[in-house]
Amino acid sequence: MLGHGVFTLHFHPEADRQELVGAADEYRAIWGADGDRLVEALTQISGLGFKGGFVHALVHAGDTTTFPLLFKADLAPKLKRAALSRHLTRRLLADNGLDGPKKQERSEFASHANVNLILLDAWHQVWGEDFAHEAIAAESQAAPVLRRAWQLVLTLGPRGRQQHLLSLTRPRRQPLPRPKLQVSFKLQR
Repeated sequence: MLGHGVFTLHFHPEADRQELVGAADEYRAIWGADGDRLVEALTQISGLGFKGGFVHALVHAGDTTTFPLLFKADLAPKLKRAALSRHLTRRLLADNGLDGPKKQERSEFASHANVNLILLDAWHQVWGEDFAHEAIAAESQAAPVLRRAWQLVLTLGPRGRQQHLLSLTRPRRQPLPRPKLQVSFKLQR
């Protein structure tokens, strides 16, 4: 169990206001239902691993951010899934030195494009093609930088996305397990 065994998110409301407590419960429910599959998809697609066992996330009335991990309370359920997975993917990239909390480390556009290389396939695996289309449309409407990042990633096609992702992550990818070979030989004198 990857989501709960190797890496997990702990959601906390910013205050004991009912709308924040309810939203934190919704995020917990998404994580409980899909956290394992999401973590598995993100790590399998990227070849990267999370560097810690857990992260605390605060659910509040403001905007969603990755550093610190803050989630907006009043998003629709599908957008809560999209936000959770987007910011978890950014955390995965940051854990491997490919993104970070300081905007000067990566341009906002490059950061979102890199996340989208992983996220598109993860959304397909975890929630299906319809969800991926709806989430892309919603994110593209929400922010021009997200629209441009999605346009770039969608024009690449599956093979292009794979090549870009491999060039991004190659130095940090987890090595595949090698089969154990038993080789014996005798030296001749």
